[in-house]
Amino acid sequence: MKKIWYIVVVMMVMTIFSVASAAPVGNPAKPILEKGDTPFKVGAELDFVTERELDYSDEDIAIENLNSYMGKISYAMADKVEVFCLLGAAEGEFSEKYTGVDLKYDTETAFSWGLGATAFLYEFDNGIRVGLDGRYRQAEPDIDKVTLNGVSYSPGEAGISDFSAEYREWQVALGLSKEIGQFVPYGGIKYSDVETSMQATISGTTYKTDDINSDDVVGIFVGCDFLPTKNLSIGVEGRFIDETAFTVSMNYRF
Repeated sequence: MKKIWYIVVVMMVMTIFSVASAAPVGNPAKPILEKGDTPFKVGAELDFVTERELDYSDEDIAIENLNSYMGKISYAMADKVEVFCLLGAAEGEFSEKYTGVDLKYDTETAFSWGLGATAFLYEFDNGIRVGLDGRYRQAEPDIDKVTLNGVSYSPGEAGISDFSAEYREWQVALGLSKEIGQFVPYGGIKYSDVETSMQATISGTTYKTDDINSDDVVGIFVGCDFLPTKNLSIGVEGRFIDETAFTVSMNYRF
């Protein structure tokens, strides 16, 4: 049975890479940090940010969509601490509006990576657990097209140059969870910030925004893990206030 689950997980991770960044939190107080047969764990995170406002002078700038398809490899350094790396792809849509200008950047799917760590801090007598998660991820996707005041432009067209975009994000989250049979609901508070830059030159005019940060940096998250076996978890998560985002994840410990 264990071999069957392993094969399923590997196939799903490979599928994600074949189709392919605020970041998902996951369960910071997860109940399966304990070492299995080996200290390694593999998994996948499909993350969809549907709205996040950015802060830049008096302009209206926002992440309208940011989709990340990440494979995750974790290593348990101790029974209550693990470090992980994220490898996959990301794509997004960014909008920028100010007097006389309505810009929209659509990016191509590009390589994305990240690093992080999770620490299980404490367990109360009633089974409620406390944990801490921190992570960083980034991507530098190429621009697929830019829409300026309703007119779309693509790289390579006459008068079009300097299309570029960068995206970086870091996050720290504190959460509570409680195992109830095969389900582990969790929630908590997080601090996260993004930094993004975009540039396009259209008909001799350069539109450039450097090092744009989040308008709000404090938010909440809620989620639930399902544990069909002692080594496998399947989770869903939502993040709100500073952003609106949803994640589906799966992790398997060997």
